Amino acid sequence: MWTDDDIRPYVPPEEPDRTFFFNPVTITYGELYEGGVIDWNDAERWSWHYYDLDQKKRLEDMMTRRFWLREISIIPPEAWRLAFLQKLDEAMSTARLMYQILEKHGQDVLVESDEWYKGREIWSDFPQTLLNGSSGDYASNGRDAENESVRTGSFIDAMERLRFYQAPDVYVLDQLESCFSKLVSVNINGY
Repeated sequence: MWTDDDIRPYVPPEEPDRTFFFNPVTITYGELYEGGVIDWNDAERWSWHYYDLDQKKRLEDMMTRRFWLREISIIPPEAWRLAFLQKLDEAMSTARLMYQILEKHGQDVLVESDEWYKGREIWSDFPQTLLNGSSGDYASNGRDAENESVRTGSFIDAMERLRFYQAPDVYVLDQLESCFSKLVSVNINGY
């Protein structure tokens, strides 16, 4: 039995109550999401220029997790929604190029350079002689050439490059930071 003088131990819940918000003045992303204002399935109000459906779903989940308890930086929420979607589309104009490069070339961090060459050399031992009577082709010899040269760097070089690497999804999330307040307040009027 507990008495008033006893301090009860904290027992963390198995699943946190995400509807328990502490913001005293403004509105959080989580409140808008729980209230149905943010609905990524509403293509009319929440459309944005995503790269592909996998990237869209992944980034929407990442936005929800990162910004859940963050207070929006513009009130009313409709003005924030318009600014948020504008910023998202602006970030995607750059990130889309990143996604295309990664899809085309992959992410092998040890590769420093990858050069590919394809060419054809044509010549004639007897320049004035036709190979066949109707082709008009004077070439008697030819050779196709194709090669690839991959330069692999050291593991240490790769780790150095990774320090400066930013995944396209993280780049987009970082660009959206301006849509949220930098002030974090727990239970006081912070504004």
